[in-house]
Amino acid sequence: MRKILYLCAIILFSTIAANAQVETYANAWSSKKGNLTVAYFNNYPYAYSNDKGELTGIEIDLIKAFSEWLYNKKGIDLTIKYEAYDDFAKFYENVKNKKTTSIGAGSVTVSSDRARDIKFSSPYLKNKPILISGVSRLSLTDVRSISKEFAGLTAVIVKNSNHEKLISQIKENYFPELKIELVESPQIVIEKISSGEKYFGYVDLITYWASLQKDSKPLKMHRIPGANSENFAFIFNKNSDWQSAFNEFFDSGLGFPSTDEYKEILRKHVGSDITNAVAIGY
Repeated sequence: MRKILYLCAIILFSTIAANAQVETYANAWSSKKGNLTVAYFNNYPYAYSNDKGELTGIEIDLIKAFSEWLYNKKGIDLTIKYEAYDDFAKFYENVKNKKTTSIGAGSVTVSSDRARDIKFSSPYLKNKPILISGVSRLSLTDVRSISKEFAGLTAVIVKNSNHEKLISQIKENYFPELKIELVESPQIVIEKISSGEKYFGYVDLITYWASLQKDSKPLKMHRIPGANSENFAFIFNKNSDWQSAFNEFFDSGLGFPSTDEYKEILRKHVGSDITNAVAIGY
């Protein structure tokens, strides 16, 4: 009997300890302090470490602005813990399955398919997927001729990204013999395509811009129709209650995108020209 009671006590204690690790907005609201665990995908210029080793980026600065809003408007003092991922698929699965993760920052495209797995915040950025290749490749203007113009090339795409879906549609409709190589990050996509004339693939507009600014990679953008503009958002576990808090911060009043602070965050990381193209309107 004592052994059974002992085992029950251990199970109860473990359950309480596990629940205590789930950092909810409700608990932060009631106690006026709390912890926020942010899983982020290491991806310049969204979330990355600068030359001084400091964590920064568009998403990181938006999280900081959210934290300041909680303190100023709600009286909640947050401690933020960051967890880095270099593999997008692993990052996404973490947020989807790990209840102790408060918020995910991974330049995640809003989609109805993903909405079955996770919750989205209000979109914080507009973007557009673009098809790129090595600079010496002739310009592709009609996707119907892609099997001819890109014959012998391999498509390199980030695994589980929206770009994987786009390239699968090209393979199905126009390029059945196309070989597809799935990788962990946009940086690997850029490196493989810029290393020679063996690859092509999709990246988002900001990643393409950043690669040109940072290293002057020998890359070329192909202006073909078919890839519509998309929205990026933060993501949450289905059981998380942080979505409503973030959306109140981002949407209340005229909305955070109407502020100078929002525009300054974008200009800081991508410059004025790109800011005008990707800023969320209000």
